[in-house]
Amino acid sequence: MIHAAHNGKKVTVVVELQARFDEEANIHWAKRLTEAGVHVIFSAPGLKIHAKLFLISRKEGEEVVRYAHIGTGNFNEKTARLYTDYSLITADARITNEVRRVFNFIENPYRPVSFDYLLVSPQNSRRLLYEMIDREIANAQNGQPSGITLKLNNLVDKGLVDRLYAASSSGVPVNLLIRGMCSLIPGLEGLATTFALPASLTASLSTTASMSLKTAAISRSGSLPLTG
Repeated sequence: MIHAAHNGKKVTVVVELQARFDEEANIHWAKRLTEAGVHVIFSAPGLKIHAKLFLISRKEGEEVVRYAHIGTGNFNEKTARLYTDYSLITADARITNEVRRVFNFIENPYRPVSFDYLLVSPQNSRRLLYEMIDREIANAQNGQPSGITLKLNNLVDKGLVDRLYAASSSGVPVNLLIRGMCSLIPGLEGLATTFALPASLTASLSTTASMSLKTAAISRSGSLPLTG
């Protein structure tokens, strides 16, 4: 990014000062970036940035084309071989326009914002997660195929746990891949009888939060800590 700024590109970087264990490093790099002419934005008080995004805008012919990256892991060469993460790079204008909207919101958090394709906290992620689970509950109650698979580092969010209990008690098969803490108790009679909770994922850290729904034939992935 510093090289890009030196080469005349307009570069904007969001620096998270609340990052665990990395506050000093982030302050150092924020200073270096600013000195290089990069426009540095710090997250608003009380708003922790957990997303891993970049947006590139370039002129191709007579039009401006945007490329967006949506990922779940930090760009860290020391952990790249150890952690499990997903990355999506797209030029789909529906997605890139909303990624641009995310950056605008971070810079101007007082402005109202909405999203049609991205799950963004605190705007819509909980509501959409609940809606997807409720859809699987309705399918199970109507005798249609249903199923939920979640892959998370931790699952201790009471609201989500209660929703998963409701899905299980309605007959929805729920598969959980949890690396760390899990407050959901599988096997509770009448409440959590359709859960499958394999052995913990101890071999590698996953900063990915993934959700797969059987009937929707889709998979939602992101960097979304579900810790309440």
